[in-house]
Amino acid sequence: MQSETVKNVRLWLRRGIRASLVLSPIMAIALWLAFQHKPSWYRPVHLDSEGLQRARRESVAAADDFGDRLVLGEPFEVTLTQQSINEWLFALPETWPQAKDALPPELREPFIQFVPGAVRFAAHVENAVGQAILSIDLGAAVSGDGTSLTVAASAIRGGSLRVPGFLIQRMVSMIKPPSADQDAITIDQLLSGLSTRNRLTWPNGQRPFRIRAITIGHGTLRLAIEPL
Repeated sequence: MQSETVKNVRLWLRRGIRASLVLSPIMAIALWLAFQHKPSWYRPVHLDSEGLQRARRESVAAADDFGDRLVLGEPFEVTLTQQSINEWLFALPETWPQAKDALPPELREPFIQFVPGAVRFAAHVENAVGQAILSIDLGAAVSGDGTSLTVAASAIRGGSLRVPGFLIQRMVSMIKPPSADQDAITIDQLLSGLSTRNRLTWPNGQRPFRIRAITIGHGTLRLAIEPL
């Protein structure tokens, strides 16, 4: 009886090994295809010349309105839509020429999506490792006393596949930073959460303010602003 049990175990082990040898390449291919997959939500904006000019005007007007409301010194709210943000992002190199060097050449077609509780940053990346749509979901929260902001990554993806942070870090590390003087933020830091003082400065007029609340929903981002 014991001999028969041992034979059965050996038989199942052999079958398991054979199956793994067959399935391993298939699983590897499936994972690679998932990594290479272009997610359906990734839809970078492309504007014609008329749309580009409109986006430039709207982005400048929004920036001027934000500065004007800071001057008034009263708390106010700003609601941003995903569509507007991506149109302004597309027009940014025309609105602000220095922005052309803000992203390394390995990153193309940046895209921002607002999902409940997080802002999703995505781009097409291509380097020596390969190419994929890399994305990271970042959530932001204001501390209870309003003195600090914390930003933390809740998900990192290559294509439609969730991947460990260290693999993304390896791929990102091969991207040449725009400036050697900039301190790089690691994926581990984003996963753990980065905290900073909740005191920001609007560049036009150097006006200080803080964020009182952040609400991220489907396609919208709402900020409660308090001038300081």
